[in-house]
Amino acid sequence: MTNLEIDLSIDEDTAVEKIVLSAIEIIRRGINADGAFHLVLTGGITGNLISGALAEELNENPDDFSGLHIWWGDERFLPHKDSERNDFALLSKLDSHAKIHIHSLLSPEDVRDVETAARRYNVDLQGVKFRLAILGVGPDGHVASLFPGQWNKNEARNAISISDSPKPPPQRVSLSMAKINSAERVWLLACGAKKKEVVEKIQSHESDLPVNAVQGIVETLVFVDEDSFRQ
Repeated sequence: MTNLEIDLSIDEDTAVEKIVLSAIEIIRRGINADGAFHLVLTGGITGNLISGALAEELNENPDDFSGLHIWWGDERFLPHKDSERNDFALLSKLDSHAKIHIHSLLSPEDVRDVETAARRYNVDLQGVKFRLAILGVGPDGHVASLFPGQWNKNEARNAISISDSPKPPPQRVSLSMAKINSAERVWLLACGAKKKEVVEKIQSHESDLPVNAVQGIVETLVFVDEDSFRQ
C-alpha cells in the first residue's frame, strides 16, 4: 500500500456517516461528469451500516443517481432475500431500483453451483471500471472473501468461487485482488477493538496479509476509529 492513508474517527458511527457522505459526493460528481459510476459495497457489521445509510441517501433523490451501478466485493451463495447475504442491507432499504443498476450475484435459486455463479459474475465484470470500492477488513486481514493462506496473488480473473471459506457459509463468490486493485479508490473499514491488531499490521505492512496487497489506483484509505487505532 504505497499510497495508504489513515482516516481516524472518534467512533464507528462517525466513521459510517463520514464514509456515506463522502461516497455520495464522489458518486454525484462522477455521474455528472461521465453519466455513470460503478461502486463496490461490502458486508459485515460496518459494511451493512454503510449500505443501509447509503440506501436512505439514495431514496431521497433517486433521479440524481441514474447511472449508478452497485456491485459487491463478495457475496455468500445463499438464496435471494436471505438476511445473511451481503446485498440484503441495501436492498431491504432501497425504495426503488428503477434508476439504479443493482448487480446482485446469482444464488442457488438461479444456478446449480457456486462455480457457475462466479463464472457469470466474472463475465458481467468484463470492462467494468470501478470508481470506488468500499471493503471491510477482517481481524485476520482478509478482504472480500480472500482469506490469509487461501488466496492467489496472481489470480487474473475478475471473480472467483470460494468453496471452503473459514467463515460460514463456506460457499461464496469474491472479487479477485486484481479486480479490487483496478478501482480508482479503495476505502477499507477497520473499526472497533477487534480490529486493533490488524490495523497495526496494516501500518507495519506485514507481508502475506490480503489487506496489505490492496492498492487503489488513485487512493487507498483505511477508516479507523479510536478503538482500533493506536497512535
